[in-house]
Amino acid sequence: MLSGDIDFGSKPWARSREAVDYVMKELQNAMRAEAAKYERLMIESYIRQGSSRDALKVIWPNEYDSVIQFQIEGLKLVPKPVTKSSVVIPGFCFFEIDDKWDNFEKTFPKLCQKSVFVKSNGKLFLSSKNLHEKILTLIVDAASVIVQKKIRDNKEVEFSITRKKNPPAINITIHLNEEAHNQFMVAGKLRKAEDGTGEIDLDIVPAMKLRVDTTTTYQGTRLGCPIHAVCKWVEGDMNQMLEFVSETEKTLVWHINSAGYEKHTLDVIRTTARGQYILTALRIMKTYFVRAKTLAKDKKQSPPQLVTVLKSYHLKQIALYEVMFTCHLRPTVALNNTYDALLYFISLLEAALDAKHLPHFYYSNPLITQMYPGYEPPGGPKYDLFRKCPTDALFQAKKVLQNQLVTTLRLVRTEKQDMTKLVNEFKDKILSGKYS
Repeated sequence: MLSGDIDFGSKPWARSREAVDYVMKELQNAMRAEAAKYERLMIESYIRQGSSRDALKVIWPNEYDSVIQFQIEGLKLVPKPVTKSSVVIPGFCFFEIDDKWDNFEKTFPKLCQKSVFVKSNGKLFLSSKNLHEKILTLIVDAASVIVQKKIRDNKEVEFSITRKKNPPAINITIHLNEEAHNQFMVAGKLRKAEDGTGEIDLDIVPAMKLRVDTTTTYQGTRLGCPIHAVCKWVEGDMNQMLEFVSETEKTLVWHINSAGYEKHTLDVIRTTARGQYILTALRIMKTYFVRAKTLAKDKKQSPPQLVTVLKSYHLKQIALYEVMFTCHLRPTVALNNTYDALLYFISLLEAALDAKHLPHFYYSNPLITQMYPGYEPPGGPKYDLFRKCPTDALFQAKKVLQNQLVTTLRLVRTEKQDMTKLVNEFKDKILSGKYS
């Protein structure tokens, strides 16, 4: 079955959340101590984000995401746009350093030894790759050893942390037995052993706060969103990875994170019936993707093209477009239940696949200010989330949507004037304008 239950019980959710909160608190304390070994490097706080925080997780609560906010005190950083042929690429930046190299060797000797500051074209930049790889990842490793040792003091506890890096995230997996779960459990709470999970994946994303958005409002509330920059260095074929920068610049690129806007928006729309229908439709789609991959793996087959071409963030972007169109731009269209929301979701996704473009909702959406008064969208060409997807793969993904997904979800697609008009407007906006 590719559909089925999308929910898990409140007790498994509580047990895994307790474990993650406990481990993250211990990791944060240990990371602060490790960061103090480098001049003026400060670990400030951790911020929950992702599907678990946004109540979008499906099937089982075994994956979490956290931003670790850090800063280098006294460093004068000037964000500079990433450009291609003198045209700004939205959503990315370099950090140029407004200071002299001689001052750095005296003020930040250990960071200089790790090549965190890099000269390029006569200017000084903060290297996202070297900071991520040579400092932050090592800090997480050292902190993990400290936390493991502390938790293992109880001889009945089996607990370990393994790590891999996948910029901008540092992916760690927490391995734990029932005794470890009991140690993390909130006092006075009784849980059953079957409510626990033996492995929990935790993506830690180190980020620097660029600024706080003081102008954007949503539903009459000023958001005050923190805007973060996260490490986005890559290695490999430049045609596939950050193809808009040169090979030497790839180690310097930072990504401007829009998660703060997403969190505020999801928190607000979750309080409305229409918003709940859309988020449930999103979770149904995510469930289909997870189950399709699992079923293909069990049968030792290739998953359907739809679930290999698209990622979870593509689905969330479609959900945000559905919120904008059905809750703000066209609030009178009929959307009375999750079934209606799912039909709109499928139709918008189909339109994007057919157009072979999906402009980033926050960076390249000309209608966004109608939903977020005061928001200042970046200039430049549109940033296409399908830019790395081969044309044929998008075509095959659309066929899977039309021939398999619709059948699996038992959807009956009939011509509806309001839906057709809305989807055509969405597609027209996708096809208009220039892409980077």
